[in-house]
Amino acid sequence: MKHFWKVGAALSMVLFFCMINVWVNADTRGAYQRAKDSAAGVYQKAKNTATGAYQTAKENIVYAKERASSAVSSGIQWMTGAVEPTAIRINPYKDTVATVRVGNELNTNERAYLEKRRPKVKAGFEKMLNRSLDGKYVPTMAIVGSGGGYRAMLGCLGSFSAAEKLGIMDATTYITALSGATWALAPWMSTGMSFGNFKKYIHKTVEKDIHVSSVGEAKNIIDMLSVKLMFDEPITIVDIYGGLLANRLLNHFGSDCQRVYLSQQVERIKNADVPFPIYTAIDAREAVSREPHWYEYTPYEIGTPSFGVYVPSWAYGRQFNNGQSTNFAPEQSLGFLMGTWGSAFGVHFGRAWDEVVEKLPGNLIKSYVERKLVDPLTGKRINTTWAEIFNFMYGMPGQELAARPTIKFVDAGIDFNLPYPPVSGERPERKADIMIFLDFSGGSLISSMKKTEAYARRKGLKFPKVDYDVLETKAMSIFRDPTDPSVPVVIYFPRISDAQLWQENRSNADFKEYKIEGFDFDKCTNTLSGACGTTSFKYSERNAEKLMDQMEFNIMVHKDQIMEVINWVIDQKS
Repeated sequence: MKHFWKVGAALSMVLFFCMINVWVNADTRGAYQRAKDSAAGVYQKAKNTATGAYQTAKENIVYAKERASSAVSSGIQWMTGAVEPTAIRINPYKDTVATVRVGNELNTNERAYLEKRRPKVKAGFEKMLNRSLDGKYVPTMAIVGSGGGYRAMLGCLGSFSAAEKLGIMDATTYITALSGATWALAPWMSTGMSFGNFKKYIHKTVEKDIHVSSVGEAKNIIDMLSVKLMFDEPITIVDIYGGLLANRLLNHFGSDCQRVYLSQQVERIKNADVPFPIYTAIDAREAVSREPHWYEYTPYEIGTPSFGVYVPSWAYGRQFNNGQSTNFAPEQSLGFLMGTWGSAFGVHFGRAWDEVVEKLPGNLIKSYVERKLVDPLTGKRINTTWAEIFNFMYGMPGQELAARPTIKFVDAGIDFNLPYPPVSGERPERKADIMIFLDFSGGSLISSMKKTEAYARRKGLKFPKVDYDVLETKAMSIFRDPTDPSVPVVIYFPRISDAQLWQENRSNADFKEYKIEGFDFDKCTNTLSGACGTTSFKYSERNAEKLMDQMEFNIMVHKDQIMEVINWVIDQKS
């Protein structure tokens, strides 16, 4: 009898609070006891009904939730003083029903992107290699960015900058990212800045700690959460954590930083002038912890090839039934998605909500958020490290997750730290011929690549043999199969400072701009006093500059080897 709803005492807002209490507590195991304590009469009446009382109670809750919308909306307006939350007012899809797409063929919009991108990639290769590719095979090249917190974010920016200078970026079709790499890719895509300007922007941003520092920042997070409350969406500590990330990494948008959305990146890629971004997360269910399902997030849609189901990005987080959305909730914020993609670090911000509370005393929305964050059985704060959303596969016949009301997602790096699956060939239209791996993993670098190779072997995907003896000792390694051109080439850049390589090239005029003298990337990452630790969310100007410069140098100094292997791929496959 765990789903009874309770009736509040006779106050001026009786109906409103009744609906809110049903709305907030319907799915908690403690609702029964609270209902008994505060509405004994209602409970007793339900208890004395026929054996179908339990089902009747469930139906009453659904009925109440469906009809509580106007009461909840009025209540939130009363608490915030707003006529209508901005996120709802500006939602371009507020009258559009979303439909789940079934099938692993590429989205038609992604196919249209590829048609536009192919001639631009060809031109990019021709300029970079100084040769004509008329009548030649034009390879698909992908950049694969690892996790590693701010370290990975800064390392990716240095790498992207080098890729732009060498012409690699213009010849790249896909960039896949997880965790910290998404914090480089997503804000860059959303701001529309050049790499040069974006580096300067992030350079200044990371000098300020991620925690709430003002009433304005706290209010940004409160406003974002109020919209989720209106639609009875799940809230975990990852929502708060994502709000912190948005306050920092999306501060370019000022007070609108919590209203930046993934679907808006369609505008950035519509002319196919930049690579196609793919962000990743994994299913957090314990039942699949040994073989988690990878989910792909693109500006067009979100889903997984494991089930062949995809939902428009702007509808992710809505309630669905049998493949159709049943409400018109706004899109999940990009901050929330960045928190989801990098949720392995969310545990470090378990007290982030307290910062918001301290900055906004007396705000009534806080009490409703607090109830979402507290375990009703223990009364303790739930510091879960997963994000939770309504399940867009709910009620779909034949789907493994059809009976689950919500899905939980975590950082894909918990499986392995290189987002290889989206361009692995599981979806053949995306199979990359050349993969440039940017690995900023902490600890042993061998582990991430071994798990990546194991994934490929397990799935029957072609992958070159990796020499693990050199993986952690060289600033760049190339792995290929000279006997089989269908095996992708892997160009691997780890977080390594090669002191000898720097000494041999430091006098070269091309590298005089890099300030990496004495910098040890491994020491900065893996020692207790290292400033590049995975949980470091504040960097000095000097450390941020050294880290970005190190990765830019590592790629620039290997220009000839990179061009040689790209030419080799073209000639082998032509």
